[in-house]
Formats: sequence, structure tokens, C-alpha cells
Amino acid sequence: AERASAARASAAARAKEEADYCTLLGERVKEAGAGWEAWEGVLAADPLRRGAALPPHVRAALFDRHVASLASSDAGAYAAALADELAGVVKAAGVGTVDGGDDGAGPAAPPPPALTDFDAADALITDASLKARVPRDEREAAWRRVADDAAMGRLARGGQRDAPRGGPQARATAQLLVARRPHGARGR
Repeated sequence: AERASAARASAAARAKEEADYCTLLGERVKEAGAGWEAWEGVLAADPLRRGAALPPHVRAALFDRHVASLASSDAGAYAAALADELAGVVKAAGVGTVDGGDDGAGPAAPPPPALTDFDAADALITDASLKARVPRDEREAAWRRVADDAAMGRLARGGQRDAPRGGPQARATAQLLVARRPHGARGR
């Protein structure tokens, strides 16, 4: 019983130490591209000595998890900003889908360049610091997902997904968009 009690107390102390270290990471490390080697000494100099009792591999793992969380947050912010911009582009070009209507009549209008060209879409995002924090390949993957949603009429202003709209004409327009993308730039 005494060993179990000591084990619970030790686990609670370690959990508190990890939580305190995560708080330190949240206070100090703000860049998604931060490296453990560069930050290890800075974090060890914490006057409150948060994380000092943790083994180095645990501190490194917590650091890596924190940095990955920052990267995921930045990628999500980029995708949301892009979705908002592309929803405006699609709305200006027509209505719910890039064919200019939901009735399926008439030829498909040419899609806006931001739906077929990543660089055109990326130029819509004016927050340079956000673009700098998200690697180009992740921005391009986000563009593929958002452009596919926009082409199918599933994107509303504010980056929210609508229910699919349109019929055969909307599907034909989406197929046209995929065909016009550079080789190898398929949606995921």
C-alpha cells in the first residue's frame, strides 16, 4: 500500500513537472520551426527551474510536441485565410460553383486563376508572416483541398464548408479544374 501511494505521488509530481514545462514552452517558444538544440540552453536557464527534474529526452519530446502543435496551428490559420479568400473569388466569379450557376444549364465559365494556379491563390494571402511560418508544400496541399471544395461549391464565405451543390455541370467544372492543374498537382 505504501509503495502504491509513493508511486502515485511520484506520477503526480512528474505530471506536474511536465505541465509546468509545457507552460514554459508556451510562454517562450513561439516559432513553429524552432529547434531543440537552439532552445535547450535557453529553457534550462528558466529562473523557476521548470522541467529541471525531467530527463532530457522527455524535455526534448515535449518540445517537439509543442513545436508540432505550433506548426499545425499555423497551417490551419493559413488554410482558413485561403478558404476565405477563395470563397470571395468564387462568389465574384459566379455563385456557388465556378460554373456560374447551380441549374446545370450553359457552358462552364473558365475557372478563376486562383482555383487552378497555386501561385495566384497564394498571392491572395497578404499576411507575409503567416506564409513564412507555413512551408510551401503545406500551403500548396491546403490550396488543393480548399480549391477542390470551392470548385464543388462546398465553400461558403468564412471558410466554412457548405453542403455540395450543383449537378452534372458542377462535376464537369471540377473535372476541368483538375485537368488544368500542372502535372502532379492533384488534390489529396
